[in-house]
Amino acid sequence: MLAVQRQMHRLEEWKLALLQHREEELRDEERSLIASLNADDPLHGLFVQTIAKRLTSVGRESAVVGKARETQSEILLTETRKLKHVERMGAAATTSAERSDEKRRLDEAIGDAMIRRGFRPRPDGREN
Repeated sequence: MLAVQRQMHRLEEWKLALLQHREEELRDEERSLIASLNADDPLHGLFVQTIAKRLTSVGRESAVVGKARETQSEILLTETRKLKHVERMGAAATTSAERSDEKRRLDEAIGDAMIRRGFRPRPDGREN
């Protein structure tokens, strides 16, 4: 169960990283488009409308990706909480199993010591 939860957590981290990377790409493209609009190129006027449309499109996509990143951040936080819970449950189960094993070994050691010293239970359940 712990391995599955860790895998789910890694998957959500990966999704968030992809969204963050896409946001960076869009910011870079936006800067490049703005620089193109500000350039003193003789052919600049021919492409102003196309660049402006692309800039609008990039802005819309940035908004969508930004919202998706926020949602993914919340999902990752939920997966992180689940992972921590499963880790605590695993640690508690391990501790419980170790305690049970230790108690069993102690009971066996006490029983062995009693047998070596000649203690035998009576038929009525009481000891000698």
